[in-house]
Amino acid sequence: MKRSLALAIVSAVLMMLPGAASAARPRVALIKFDGDPGGEVQDLVSEALDGDTLVVGPKEVNRTVDKLGLSDDMSEKELKKLATELDADAVVQGKIGKKGDNRIAHFKLFVHGKKKGFSVEFSNLKSEKLKQTVHDKMLEKIGGGSDSRSGDEEADKKSAKKKKHGDDEAEADDKPKKKSAEDDDGAEKKAAKKKKTDDEDDSNTKKKSDDDAATKKKHDDDEEADKPKKKKHGDDDEAAADNDDAPRKSKKRTARRGDDDSSDEELHKSSGDDETPSKAVRSANRLAVRVDLGLSVTTRSLTFTSRTFDQRPNGYTNSPVPGLRVAGEIYPFAFSDPHSPAAGIGIAGDYDKTLSLSLQSTAQPGTKFPVNENHWSIGARYRVPFGIKPTSPTLTLGIGYGTRTFKVDRTALQPGNVIDLPDVAYKGFLPGLEFRIPVAPNVALFFGGNAILVTAAGDIQTNAQYGQAKITGGEGQAGLDVLVGNRIALR
Repeated sequence: MKRSLALAIVSAVLMMLPGAASAARPRVALIKFDGDPGGEVQDLVSEALDGDTLVVGPKEVNRTVDKLGLSDDMSEKELKKLATELDADAVVQGKIGKKGDNRIAHFKLFVHGKKKGFSVEFSNLKSEKLKQTVHDKMLEKIGGGSDSRSGDEEADKKSAKKKKHGDDEAEADDKPKKKSAEDDDGAEKKAAKKKKTDDEDDSNTKKKSDDDAATKKKHDDDEEADKPKKKKHGDDDEAAADNDDAPRKSKKRTARRGDDDSSDEELHKSSGDDETPSKAVRSANRLAVRVDLGLSVTTRSLTFTSRTFDQRPNGYTNSPVPGLRVAGEIYPFAFSDPHSPAAGIGIAGDYDKTLSLSLQSTAQPGTKFPVNENHWSIGARYRVPFGIKPTSPTLTLGIGYGTRTFKVDRTALQPGNVIDLPDVAYKGFLPGLEFRIPVAPNVALFFGGNAILVTAAGDIQTNAQYGQAKITGGEGQAGLDVLVGNRIALR
């Protein structure tokens, strides 16, 4: 009888343990989902898990990612590092794409060192059925769903088995045995003690039966709630929400060993899926295309160092005049993967032309002579980022070829008159570099320069003008890039 009472107490304690475990809610960290710029899907996941888990929002997660210097596409080691820093039981990543007229969300979970995942197809984010589906699947993967229920069922079965085995032993002990004459004297005391023990056992058995009935009712309710989540056609991971009336197509799935062993490719692909992959995350310091368009202001000054004599050359200078400038860079490999080494390879060019410039000469007073003043260049670039954050600086190395032209249109000059101002057309190679240092997510300081390795200078170097000379040249630039919106910057 003592053994039966002890087993009943152990069973009651075992029944209380799942409730105590469920009181400690798992801590879940949500990383910003790809393809969800407005955060609507992430908000839905947060609402679905609220109450059953402690959700760490994307702002706190992003701050921790920046603090630890983790990459956008985190490795298993980086995910473990993030989970440890946030004290999270699970880290959730998501990619949102399109599938026909609907959308599809692929979720990857990193739970206690293991990767798990599932997909949900939906058409209406406000659907309660969708929220319930996400809630059930998330808790199942984290460990608060059907796995826990199966564990409870197994514990109940073992408890019932132990109880039954204990009762059998108690009944065996209660079988009447032959008593000797000495036992007759204490028979009355033993009968009273047995009656008291039986009453206690009956009370404990009744309490246990009531508890078992309550547990069975809860389990039946859980099974009834699980019925809508059952999948068709062997689809283990995808739950089609809000598409009850739409025609369903049977899908051929690639064979898998299970969520815990599935690779990322297996978790996100199935034959016949036509979802659009989410775009790689880019920042201003890893852009694929940059185009500058705007006004410029140019002035030119030409002076000579010479002795004072009657035919010494005259200098030239003009007031600042407006021009139009366009420049750009393109990094073809950055379209597909902005973080690859090849993403730094690019082509750049620029063109600047004075819009309206003319000069007058004492050789023919009253006549205006138009001037063509422009410069252009084209070359190769290689961009080297120092870090993975949007505020990480970059160094761009370049080599190009360019020209600078100043040529007077002498068509209106009368015979015998001479404009004593040489034309120039500098040509040469342009090795250089440029630094870009973000001082804020939307503001960056840039500065750099080029050497001008001149190979020709135009008419000024002919014998009819001033002949051969040593020429050195250079150019520099500095300023601020100020982002206005997602695609436009003022430089």
